[in-house]
Amino acid sequence: MASRPRAMSERMPLLPSWESFTYELEQLEARKVREFLEAEAALQASLQATYERVNDEYYALLKLTLMLKGEYEKDPDEELYRRYRTMEAAANRLQKESKGYLDSLRGTCYEIDLGSQR
Repeated sequence: MASRPRAMSERMPLLPSWESFTYELEQLEARKVREFLEAEAALQASLQATYERVNDEYYALLKLTLMLKGEYEKDPDEELYRRYRTMEAAANRLQKESKGYLDSLRGTCYEIDLGSQR
């Protein structure tokens, strides 16, 4: 379908003003920053809960180790040692993953900041 020429009496569609454009852009940036801060707060709460759970388990194992210290002969309790190593590996893995996730969230916020400077 061929486009017909515009009659002089027809109004041209209005483009948004620069002020309204920058206002919308600022609102978008503010919303993205709010979303980032909410996600970071949720991650911090999750990490805190996980840390407390791992910390409780660690101190329970430490207490058990101290209780057993004087009671075993040459071989320490293998189950206790295995549980400790498993917990330690899980805590290290969680720490690495959470650092990577937090860095990716910070990178997203940094990209938003760079976008606002253009």
